[in-house]
Amino acid sequence: MLCLFKNSKLSLPFHLFAFLVGWGGVIYWIYFSFIHKSFLANMISGQALFVDLLFGLPIVLIFAIVVYAFLYWLIKFVVIIFLPHTIIHIQTENALDDTLDPELGERYWENPPETKKSSAVNKLDEADK
Repeated sequence: MLCLFKNSKLSLPFHLFAFLVGWGGVIYWIYFSFIHKSFLANMISGQALFVDLLFGLPIVLIFAIVVYAFLYWLIKFVVIIFLPHTIIHIQTENALDDTLDPELGERYWENPPETKKSSAVNKLDEADK
């Protein structure tokens, strides 16, 4: 299911719907945080603290991106669950498969990888021989 979610896109009517719902959520979030909670009025009147501007403003703007992504992905998830025939599959070039890389050859699997040892360990190994 995760592969279907990642390697597909919504068909045009659902993409447009998800796009508009996502931007509607962003606009409502910006309205709620700036107008309804009077963040903008406090900034303009000079009542906002430096901490509000330093931490509050970036968090409000970043959360707008989170709201858009959440709403878009929620609609995409619902469409994949209830209307899977309407999604468009994306062909990826780097899909994972079980074939071996021809440059490695069969000997790659025969020898364990060598680890680098410190010079003291190498001297002890040579002394044991």
